[in-house]
Amino acid sequence: MEREYIMESELVTMDNTNYDMVAAIMGIEDTASTPSRSSDALCRLRIWNRPVMATIDKEGKKRQMEVVPGGTYRLDQGAGKFSYCEKIKFRPFLQRFRYNRWLPYSTPDKDGRKGKYVKSIFTHDYKAFNSSDLIDESGGFNCGRPSGYVEDWKALPEATRNLITSVKRVRTIFGTVTLEEGEVTNGEGENVETDGEAIPVIWEIENNTAFKIMGEALSKYREAGRLFPQHMISLSTDGAPMVNGNMLYQPVYKVELTKQVKLVQPDDNEMLLKFQAWVNKYNKYIKESYDKNANTNPLSDEEIDIVEGFITVEEG
Repeated sequence: MEREYIMESELVTMDNTNYDMVAAIMGIEDTASTPSRSSDALCRLRIWNRPVMATIDKEGKKRQMEVVPGGTYRLDQGAGKFSYCEKIKFRPFLQRFRYNRWLPYSTPDKDGRKGKYVKSIFTHDYKAFNSSDLIDESGGFNCGRPSGYVEDWKALPEATRNLITSVKRVRTIFGTVTLEEGEVTNGEGENVETDGEAIPVIWEIENNTAFKIMGEALSKYREAGRLFPQHMISLSTDGAPMVNGNMLYQPVYKVELTKQVKLVQPDDNEMLLKFQAWVNKYNKYIKESYDKNANTNPLSDEEIDIVEGFITVEEG
C-alpha cells in the first residue's frame, strides 16, 4: 500500500491551454475510468441545520424566536461573526480530500474538552485517497481507518465496522462565495449589508450524502473540459427529517455551464496560489505532528488488532 505525503507545487498560468495539468492541481477528478460507485485564515462555509434562535422584543415582551431558518448556509468569519444566507453563488478553485476522526476522552481534560479530532494530510487525487495510506497528526495513517477494498460489509465484525465508520472522508472545496444584497442576516436575524465582493472560503464536507452530491457537481467541470473558476455554482438546500425529529439538509446545486466567468489575471492566479499555500501550511503541520508522534499510537489494543488483521473488503 502506497503511503502518501504531499506538498503542493508552484502553479503555472491558469488557462485552458494546459487543461490537464491545471485541472490536476485544482483537484478536478478524472472520472472517465472511475467506477460509478493566521494571515492565511479563510472564512468557513457550512450548511447550518438547526434554526438560529434569538431573544426578540415583541409587543413589549421578550420572546425566544427563530430568526434564521435551518438549512441556511453559514459563513464563519471568525471572532464569533456569522452571516447566514439561504442561497449563495459559489466559485470553486481547489478540491482536496482527507480523513477525520473524533477521539473521545475517557474524562474531560483540564479545559473541559471531551475529545479531539485527528486529521490526515490532504491529497488532491481521489483515487489515491481510496488506495493510499495518508499520514495523520497522531503519528499513524488514515486516522486509524484500515486500508483496503470491502467485498462484504455485513460480514465484517461489528468492531471493525465501528472503527471504519468512525473515520470520516472529507471533501474540502476552496473557493469564493458571493452573498446577495438583502438576503444576508446575522445571528440576530438582522439584515447585513454586503458589498458584492467575493469572499475566499473553505468548505469541508463530511456528510456522506453531501460528499457525493458535491462530487457530482464538480465532476461536471471535467465532463465539460472546464476549470473550476470558469463557472459559478448556484447553491440552495433541501431537507429531510431524521429519526430524532431534527432536519438534515443537503446541498442543491446548479453548475452554470452556460455562463462562463472570465479568468482575470493576476487576481485569479493569486487566489489559487492563496488556496495552495493554505493547503501547504496545513500539510506541513500534519507532517510535523506525524514525525513527532510516529512512535506513539492513539488506537486501543483492540483497534490495533483490527487494523493488523484486516482483510480487504468493500464498504457498503
